[in-house]
Formats: sequence, structure tokens, C-alpha cells
Amino acid sequence: MVIVGDFDGRILMSLIESIPIPIVTIDSHSEFIFGDASDGLYVFQPDIIIMAMEDSPKQLGNDLQLLQEMNQWNHMAAHFILEISARFCKDALESLLITWRMHIPQSSYVCLNAEQAIVLYTLNPITNYAPKPWQAITSADRFNSSDRWTLYSQLLNPNDIACDSLTFDRMKHLNGYEIKALTAPKNNVSFIPGKNYKQAGYKMLEFFGKTVFDTIITRLNATLVLQIDDIHIIPQYLANQSMDIDIRFTLSFSKTNASYLYPYFQPEVIAITRIKDYLSTFEKIAQLWSRSVLVLSFLTILITFGVMAVYKRQGFSLALLEIIRLLSYASIQNNFQSTAMRIFFSKILIFIVITNGVFQGRLAAFLTKPEEGYSPENSEDLKNLNYTLYGIQQNVKYLRTMFPDNRVVLVTQKDCVEMALASLSAACVGTKAKYLNKYWMKPIHTTREPLFVDYWNHQCRKDWPLKHRVEAVLTQIMESGLLARWAFHSISTVLDKKRAEDVERAATKYRPVELKALDFSFALLAFGLVLATIVLIIEFLMKRESNTKIREEIKFRNFFIARRTTI
Repeated sequence: MVIVGDFDGRILMSLIESIPIPIVTIDSHSEFIFGDASDGLYVFQPDIIIMAMEDSPKQLGNDLQLLQEMNQWNHMAAHFILEISARFCKDALESLLITWRMHIPQSSYVCLNAEQAIVLYTLNPITNYAPKPWQAITSADRFNSSDRWTLYSQLLNPNDIACDSLTFDRMKHLNGYEIKALTAPKNNVSFIPGKNYKQAGYKMLEFFGKTVFDTIITRLNATLVLQIDDIHIIPQYLANQSMDIDIRFTLSFSKTNASYLYPYFQPEVIAITRIKDYLSTFEKIAQLWSRSVLVLSFLTILITFGVMAVYKRQGFSLALLEIIRLLSYASIQNNFQSTAMRIFFSKILIFIVITNGVFQGRLAAFLTKPEEGYSPENSEDLKNLNYTLYGIQQNVKYLRTMFPDNRVVLVTQKDCVEMALASLSAACVGTKAKYLNKYWMKPIHTTREPLFVDYWNHQCRKDWPLKHRVEAVLTQIMESGLLARWAFHSISTVLDKKRAEDVERAATKYRPVELKALDFSFALLAFGLVLATIVLIIEFLMKRESNTKIREEIKFRNFFIARRTTI
């Protein structure tokens, strides 16, 4: 309980002396509210607030605005307004309407009537309901003008007070009370701002959001007033309190003057990448053996080629032919008599037999069943492969902390997936349910492991009286397991289709040979022809040089033979 006002010790003195009650004094000649900040009871939010109204309802509104700026402000507290100006309850209705405009649903006006009896007035701004012994005042000015509120009163007997009736729940029976909700258009659908689409506006939502909010409206027995507007304008409606709630589940991130409901929903955040193209044969070979194995194989073949070319001066052509025969059939035609050469080539043959069998088997399987390139499956893959990450404003800050070495780019939700599809080294980071429902038919790959989880809930205006009722319904939905069930059902069909597509693509069945897979064959043929031509030219030049030297030696020898004969 908190007592607010300038009482000058005229009332409630016995209560103050017996029970410690925080007192916040409002000086009507000042613009500030002050109290005993050193008191431990000063910093808390009270459930009951008693206010003294001495001047006019206008001054009451000013006092409430000053109180609203304090940390102790609680619009859901029971507010009791004490009339101490002997106006005989004339300001009851106007004062209670002021509290309702300040979003205070539980307020009572205490005053003395002309017969000096204590009368208690209250206003039910939500609907026409009040328990006994409250009685409706049908003679009040502007009575029931909107068919939504009613002024009630009861005589207060200090010796017999029904405390439960003083702070009854005005929101217990809504009886069709209007909830003003907003949603954003879907897929650039045209709309009319300000139009009440009612339940027809649910078509803008996915199954999950529609089912959750429709359950809330039905459970509360309320009437839905649903408007559609641009996504960037919705927070402005909530900030100026012209609308009550955004029925979409949105990320708990906003700089506007709004609030969020509890509980929240935790969707998985994944990385969406473009499906890699079929591997080329060179890429497949690079994946088959490590770089060190490839270097060792190349050096082994090169040494073997040199030994064969030098051995018995067979020449490069015969050596190249033996190497091709060795790689293709794992055999050679040369008959080595030397023990050292036999040991050397036996080791080479063992190495070639093992590597050649693996290579030809994998190559044959690859030619008849091409394989796709490797796609990232978790956050570590994104780091190791140095992907460029695209994300919306709510995720970018966290992504830059989680992936300090990756390039993180801020984009709109609409452009995120398109940017990822434009490059093989880019990824869109977003909510699994939202993006799969929209882009599952495109050539996308999603990480198997979620990167992290977000916190999504409904955004509503501050000091909304129905917030606690809506939160209670959401809590029941969550605790019963329906929230998780509906969330899974909303993407289960898409997941089944995507899973079937992935299984079909990865099925172990033979397909016609892809032309891309034959690139290796043509490249190998071209390499062999070029290499053979080079070896042939080198050997031709070497033989030509050798023949030239032989002719010169013969000519020189004949010269000396002829000279001796002459002598």
C-alpha cells in the first residue's frame, strides 16, 4: 500500500502509527514528487494506492502523471481516491474517467454524500459487470454512452466492509470487449489502412500465429478488431497507444515505447545456404586424398618415370608408355634383372595397386552418381569455411559476437535469402519456421544444428490492462504443450517435403553420366596428348643431337684413318 497526497495528518493517522506504510507526498505547488528514498519500503510497486483529491479532477490527473514517472508506478494497483473537499461526490464520474484514460482499470472514489454517509463509486471500463453489493447508477451523466462501461456505487459501512468487492477483477468477464490488434501484410498483399478485417485478417498469418491468437480471443470471450498496416508502422501504433497488440510473434527487440507479453516462444535460428553444385572430378579427387598424399604420389610417379627413362637408355617415350600402363593396369612390361630394381619396382607396384584401386572405384561410382559439394551443418562449418553471414537487425549484433572472423552484413528480411542464393559462400541467418515456409521450394540447404535460439512473443502497448489476462492464456497454452505442438505442425508439412527432396537427391541409384563429371576425362586426354607430344619432341631432339654427334665422330674417325693410309 502507498498513500499519496498532502494529508496534513487529518486522516488515517491511527493506521499509519500501527502499520508502516510508505508515504509519497505530492506538493500541489511543486512539479516534483518526493518521499523518503532511504526507506527500504520506498523502492517497490504497491498493490494499493490511496490518493487524496482536494482541488479538482484536473489536479488529480496532474498528480497521476507525476506518480506515473516514478519507479513505484503500477497501473494494475487498486487506486482509492479520497475526496476531502466536501463536494458531495460530484466529481466521482469525471475522476474515474481520468483514471481510465491513464490506463488504470481498478479505481474507486470515496466521498461523503449530502447525508454524510460514506459512498464508494467505481467504474468498470471494460464491460458491464460488478459483483454485489455494487449497484449501477443509471442516472449518471453520459451513462453507458458507449455501451461498454457502467458507473457503480455502494454505501460503505466501516464495520462491515466486503474487501473482495472493493478490488474485484474488472477483466473477469469481457463479454465481447474489443481488442484492437495489428498485423503486417503478407507477400505484398494490398490492404486498406484503418479497416477492420476481423478474422479475415488471419490470412496474413501462418498457421502457428493464427491458431495461438484465435485461441486467446476465444478464451477471453473478446471481440477482435484487426487492422493491417506496414511492418515499420506497427510499433508507432503501439507507442502512441492507439492499438493494443501486434498479433504476430516478433523478436523481443524494440526501441519503441511498448511492452512484450510473457511467455515467449523460442524458435530455432539456422543458417540457410545455396545447395552446392555437383562436384567436378578434380574436386572429388581433392576430397579423396589429402594434399600430402597427392604430393607423395606425384613424386613417386616422377621418380619412377625418370628411372624407367634412364634404365638401359629406354628413352622418355617408352618410359611414358610404361607409366601410363602402370597407372591404368598396375603392371609393366620391362623385365628387370637387377635385384635393386626389382625391390624398387615391387614397392612402387604395391603403392600403385592400392591407390589405383581406390581411385578407379571411386571415380567409376562418381561418374554414374555425381555428388554435391559440402554444405555447412553447424556454426563451426560456417567459421571454418569463412561464410559471409546475412542477418536482420535483431540478429546482427549477436552474430558479430558469435562469428568475429566472418563478415556479417545487415539486410532486410526480404533480401536475406536472396543474398544467400546469389553466392556459394554466403548464408542467411534466420528463424527456421519463417524462412522454410517461404523458401522451401528454392535450392536451399539448412544447417542440421541450430546456431542459437531467439525469443519471440507478442508486442503490446504499455500499461495495457488486458496484458495479464492474455499472458495467463498464453501460459496455459505453453504449459499444456500446445504452443510447441502448433509450432511444429506449422512447418511439419514443409519439413516432410524438404526431407523427401533431400532423400531423393541423396538416393543410391545410378543416373546418366553428367557432362561435368566427364571434364576430367577430356582434361586427362588433353594432358596426355600434350605430355606425349612434349616427350616425343624432346626425344626427337635428343636423338637428332645424338645422331649429329655420331656422324661427327664417324667423320672424325674416317679422317684419321685416311690420314694414316696416306702416310
